[in-house]
Amino acid sequence: MNAQETLLALGFDRVKVLDSKACGAPGQRLILAIRYYEADAQVPEDRPWLHPYYGAAQLAFEAAGRAAAMLNATRCNEVRLKPIFARLAAFAHGRNTLACLAGQGSRFHVQQLAVEEALPVTEEILHEPTPLHCGSCRRCEEACPTGAIRADGFHRELCLRNWQMNGRPVPEALRGKMGLRLLGCDDCQRCCPCQPASTGSSLPVPAIDQLLREPKQAAQALRPLI
Repeated sequence: MNAQETLLALGFDRVKVLDSKACGAPGQRLILAIRYYEADAQVPEDRPWLHPYYGAAQLAFEAAGRAAAMLNATRCNEVRLKPIFARLAAFAHGRNTLACLAGQGSRFHVQQLAVEEALPVTEEILHEPTPLHCGSCRRCEEACPTGAIRADGFHRELCLRNWQMNGRPVPEALRGKMGLRLLGCDDCQRCCPCQPASTGSSLPVPAIDQLLREPKQAAQALRPLI
């Protein structure tokens, strides 16, 4: 099997091979291995919630480790993907800074592998970023619970997911907006007209009383998901 076939067999849904030099990545080629996921049909309000992105990300991370050994590749997750997506014709990007694929929206996770083999490039990097796909739409601005998305751009310091991921306590002014979200937000994705219909179900997470009563055991239950 070639690299693309190997990654598809390991559970990825789409594979792109880019010229590493054009991406600022090591090696000859940068492989983007893309795994789709289903959104929750409805975000639960009465129990802890974990964005389904992270379950897909965990499975993709494990599969990419197997792929790296099979393809003699190295992981290079330090390469920033959003600037690359903005210069690929297959991806659109919006005011919420997330990239979208036709038919899938932004419901996907990407693993990056660098290889020395000069594989056939499947898509060329454009010289300039493509324009926002949003037009006059302002749904994500209106939906963001903290006002992180504004007419003048994205304000990372107000984004709930940013605070949940950076290892520091969420500022007092933002905590009330979190509800029972353990990780992730989804409001700016759920309202976007580029997203497919939501049909998935929530990941099973410990109940709030277990999280408070048995934090170590609850953390072990969450570990395979994130």
